[in-house]
Amino acid sequence: MSPDDPVTPERLERFLARLARDYREPGSVYLVGGTGLLYQQLKGLTKDVDLATRMPPAAQDRFGAVVRRLGRELNMAIELVSPAEFIPLPAGAEERHRYPGRQGSLEIYAFDPVSTALAKIARGRAGDYADVRALVEAGQLDGARLTAALGEILPRVAAGEALKITPDAFRAHLSEFLALLPERAPAEAPHDVARLSPAAPDPGDALSLDFAR
Repeated sequence: MSPDDPVTPERLERFLARLARDYREPGSVYLVGGTGLLYQQLKGLTKDVDLATRMPPAAQDRFGAVVRRLGRELNMAIELVSPAEFIPLPAGAEERHRYPGRQGSLEIYAFDPVSTALAKIARGRAGDYADVRALVEAGQLDGARLTAALGEILPRVAAGEALKITPDAFRAHLSEFLALLPERAPAEAPHDVARLSPAAPDPGDALSLDFAR
């Protein structure tokens, strides 16, 4: 196998088992993007393994060394990255991480589905939209929740906290995604993306999630 080969659930499980064997210090590992969906069996393949962590800085260095070595030994593309590097995270992200379980001394989480969805919608690619739809179909979020979350972070997007996307483009991508969903029931809250406006941000509302790389 080469690093260009897709990551299957079996390859991901093998990597996590090796990680737990070779890195024995306590810490939290967050499976990001498609990696989180793969671990939750919401998709069948992904192109690489994306991880974020929460652990002391010195431990981060040791963890990173183990991850790089395992990437070489298992021929897998592995990156330490968080959605917070691309978009401001909506409030409550920390409480929405999903807990698939423990591997050795490591607590393993799938990253917050709302933040995951917004980061994918920001990219605006068909494959990313398919991943977000899988989260919707799994009942982890819906169009109204995405609309509200985007409205919350738009002021920070306008302030330059998002990488390579403007508020108008973000709104357009969300509208494009919502058009792909089945017609909503009459009782469901409307997805009025056009009315979202990037009002001035309140510094007290900023969410601090420090995922050191």
